[in-house]
Amino acid sequence: MADEEGGAAAEVEDTGPMLDVALHIKAGENLKGIAKTVDGAGFAFTSLDLPGTDAADDGSGGDKFANVEALKDYLHLRYVNLSNHIIKDPGPLAAMAHLLSLNLSKNQLTTESLEKFKEAPLKFLQVLDLSHNRIEEYAVDFPMLRELYLNNNQLSAIKLNAEGCVLKKLDVRDNKPLEPPPEVAEGEEPPPPKGLLDCDGYGMPSLEELLVTGNPIKSLKGLDTLTGVQELDLSGTDVENLDGLPAGGKLRKLLMRDCKIAAWEEMDKLKEVTTLKDLDVQGNPLPPGGSQRGRILMRVPTLETLDELPITDEDREAAKEGDPEPPPAE
Repeated sequence: MADEEGGAAAEVEDTGPMLDVALHIKAGENLKGIAKTVDGAGFAFTSLDLPGTDAADDGSGGDKFANVEALKDYLHLRYVNLSNHIIKDPGPLAAMAHLLSLNLSKNQLTTESLEKFKEAPLKFLQVLDLSHNRIEEYAVDFPMLRELYLNNNQLSAIKLNAEGCVLKKLDVRDNKPLEPPPEVAEGEEPPPPKGLLDCDGYGMPSLEELLVTGNPIKSLKGLDTLTGVQELDLSGTDVENLDGLPAGGKLRKLLMRDCKIAAWEEMDKLKEVTTLKDLDVQGNPLPPGGSQRGRILMRVPTLETLDELPITDEDREAAKEGDPEPPPAE
């Protein structure tokens, strides 16, 4: 009996964190949504909700796995949540031809991991969450994709196919290199910076919401093609000028908190965005003088909120005063 117990303990210990997904799937708990198969030949589960769990404060272990090979028998799944595990190889998921939504956030995916989806692209996929992974470059094409979450990775490049693209929401917030830039000896050339430095490659005309907060982006070049965008979040970037800002489209909400806009001439470029309703420019080093709210509203009279506060009658009166007279030249 002692030997049997020892053998069982050893078997559990061998699996360690590499738990097979089949050990966790239970009908009615993780697998849900029985429906007819696409070919009408039978019935199958359509939803798998199986996020990983972290170790608790009481000392109980977490529950995470890396092996998803068992999912090869669940090809009719349409909604899959495998967030917060240690998955490196998503290969078996690429064979799920009927997937509509896939959440692989908080795993250990890399640029190489995504190659599996190029081999068998998911032509019906509409929502893909790859946030909080280790991806450095994204260049996968899913023809029906509506929402793409790539925030909190290590991206330096995003390559989207504009032809036939139907993407509505793109989230690339807070992409930072894993390692800080190396120290450079005097006289040596520093290595090229990493990270998302511009907006080249994701100015998709189909986009309605673009979030680039917290990236070292300096240029908006490439965004002038965002003719359908309604919400644009540039907060926490290194943007100094508004060249390339989409105008003449549908932009209603523009967030530029804690950017580096330091000239009123740059704010003049907002006059072309006649659809703008909500604007946030808190934390920008705009020169003082006069009523800042009034000076902004003079340039963008369509605003309904500014810096998270509604436009008031006092703001509109201040807008009539225009810019203050420049100080006399010395």
